[in-house]
Amino acid sequence: MKTTAQTLSELENDIKSKLKLQGNTKFDLEFFRKGKYFILDDMEDLEDGMTIKVSISTQLQSQSDSNLSSLASIEYYPLKNWKDISLSQGPNSEFRVEIDPDEIPNKIKTQIGEMMKEFSKLETCTHSKTTPSNFVFQVEFIIKKRAEKVFDQIVELLES
Repeated sequence: MKTTAQTLSELENDIKSKLKLQGNTKFDLEFFRKGKYFILDDMEDLEDGMTIKVSISTQLQSQSDSNLSSLASIEYYPLKNWKDISLSQGPNSEFRVEIDPDEIPNKIKTQIGEMMKEFSKLETCTHSKTTPSNFVFQVEFIIKKRAEKVFDQIVELLES
């Protein structure tokens, strides 16, 4: 959900409206920075494109449940980070390895690209994404150990 809210109150109202929550529904907002979640209590903590985690602390109606689960389906929880590489877990226990292709040193960019392409062909890889230049920058796995191994192999190459 994108918003133009300038105050915390406006943001909370936008979220209530989007999730179709009753006016008296209480919830916490958290943002992710440097590998940790923090309670959002000041709009100045936010940056463009940041993901906000909404934790609802009251009983939800079934309509709100379905809206919340559609929001949660795009939320991934970080497990490991190293520079511009991340390993995260999705809401359906899928494990995502993601790398920022713009941050890969040119001398190993081709090698990383080939590795990611090969990872995307593995039996346990359920999904991958590519840039317009066909560079695989994201792979998802159904097995955590495979995702961790892929993450570690990329980090090892980047460290060498």
